[in-house]
Amino acid sequence: MPKSPKPGSADQASSRADGSDELIVYTHSNVIYWWPVWLYGYFCAAYTASFGKLVEVGGHKPVMIHPDAWIGLSFVILFCFVFWATHVKARGVWSLVAVLVTILMAIGIQWSFGWAALFGQLAFLLIYMNLAFYLFLSTFFLIIWVISFFVMSRFTYWRFTHGQVTAHRFGGLDHSLDTLGMGVKKLPDDLFLHWLLGLGAGDLELTMGGEKFLIENVLNVRGRAQHAQNIIRRVK
Repeated sequence: MPKSPKPGSADQASSRADGSDELIVYTHSNVIYWWPVWLYGYFCAAYTASFGKLVEVGGHKPVMIHPDAWIGLSFVILFCFVFWATHVKARGVWSLVAVLVTILMAIGIQWSFGWAALFGQLAFLLIYMNLAFYLFLSTFFLIIWVISFFVMSRFTYWRFTHGQVTAHRFGGLDHSLDTLGMGVKKLPDDLFLHWLLGLGAGDLELTMGGEKFLIENVLNVRGRAQHAQNIIRRVK
């Protein structure tokens, strides 16, 4: 029987088992795309700790706040962007349209009156966050990201072997499929989600007769898709 995948090998794509090819494809949750939030949050914390000022608020213990509002505003914009990208998927041509619209809007605002003037006129965009906020939120998202990426995703994977594909969920085997007549393809990318945040991640689709099975958020999706197609092609 093929060897079970080792939990610690997050990026292990294939191995040899009893002389037959084997491919392990891990499926991840959308949490893997949230790494820019905790990474930039720690940058904001370090910047605030280095160049911030102690401010007394409401007679309580002074808190460390950076005097410039751009750092808080940039964090909020990044947070909202990641939230939008992970909840609203625009694949293929629609993803390209979304990118072009965003670029044109940014250029239009700059040519019309400038981003600096916009931020200066809109007082509600003056967002200030203290050092503790950045540290707490970034640490929270980092812990969730690590648990999701290195622990939870190890319990949800697909194993491609010669003549068989098995889906494994938390608690054991979910179902098994024969590769005869099966098709594997990579779905169109979302440029924001898969290219910018996922660094080459994407989704795979298995077709078997009239049934379709979706494998979401696969790292190095192009390489995984090619390897899976090679294994299935040997059976046909």
